[in-house]
Amino acid sequence: MEFLPLCPMPTSRYRFRPADLESVAYYHVTSRVVDRRFILEATEREELIKQMRRYEALGGLRVVTYCIMSNHFHILVEVPPRPEVDGGGPLFTEVEWLRHIQRSLGKGKADEFRRLFELYRGNGCEAVIAEVMASYEKRMFSVSCFMQNVKQAFSAWYNKRNERQGTLWEEAFRSVLVEGAGPSLATMAAYIDLNPVRAKVVEDPADYLWSGYGEAMAAGAAGAKARAGLSVVGKILGVEAEQSKGLPELPPWEMVASRYRLWLFGEGQEVHGSDVSPARAGFSLEEVEKVHAEGGKLSRGQMLRLKVNYFTRGGIFGSAGFINAVFESVRDRFGKNRKSGARKLKGVEAGDLRVLRDLQRGVG
Repeated sequence: MEFLPLCPMPTSRYRFRPADLESVAYYHVTSRVVDRRFILEATEREELIKQMRRYEALGGLRVVTYCIMSNHFHILVEVPPRPEVDGGGPLFTEVEWLRHIQRSLGKGKADEFRRLFELYRGNGCEAVIAEVMASYEKRMFSVSCFMQNVKQAFSAWYNKRNERQGTLWEEAFRSVLVEGAGPSLATMAAYIDLNPVRAKVVEDPADYLWSGYGEAMAAGAAGAKARAGLSVVGKILGVEAEQSKGLPELPPWEMVASRYRLWLFGEGQEVHGSDVSPARAGFSLEEVEKVHAEGGKLSRGQMLRLKVNYFTRGGIFGSAGFINAVFESVRDRFGKNRKSGARKLKGVEAGDLRVLRDLQRGVG
């Protein structure tokens, strides 16, 4: 029986949940292949997405959008708070827990646990059953455990397939806490879905199969999970949710699809020069630094067409009010000379959008 490892909460990254600000936390997480090797071909990308979906379900999370490139990946994930159970008891009964395992990890894994539990009962070790279930429940609603599980499962698959050993990833992972309101979440989602456009792999983000937007545009049930994820962004963009049995639901995809596409192209597409000049996929770092030296600033659309460190190294991404409130809730993590949390995005006309970290270089 294979057990997933426990996931310690690293202190070197911003992994705190603003519990007093929102009931849900959003994180942009990213990781690179060791030595930045280009090993993620079509088969590897499909497997990575498969593992992402398995552990999304196991952890009780929701992937808002994602993008798998040839040597790294981005995921924007929604992390709900852990449900409160009266008396501090378990989240599931044994039957419910086995159903949860089957929905996320498959019938084969659920059957393994059923046989194991029968063996424990036969030996008078029923207490061990509760311990096994509790160990999995502890790893739910955690972005750290989600990332560790996805990367370890993919590494095991890749190493076996290629008869190799050793680490596959450059580092644990990077994360940025993203405000789940205003333009922050939609801007981050667009940054992720525009990755293949910036890399000049495709001209239209809908044509890239290994992204949330590309998956969502697939016909039928194949893109259902991706459509549900991006519908979270649809709510941010003002698409009204339908009502069902008195409970708020995600807005219908037909409405979200057009609104998000307008957002992607309105924020991400920059055409320069005359009407006949071609659209540019992005600027070189040298061009950006030249504009900065001349005192110019990037628009938000230009920012989304570039690889910008604020999206991966900014610590927290959102409005000044959001960042300052989170900063005050964890004030003891920062030096006494730090007076406020929010920092402007240098060289960018980003409205009220701010980050937590003061970066020496915001673009590149």
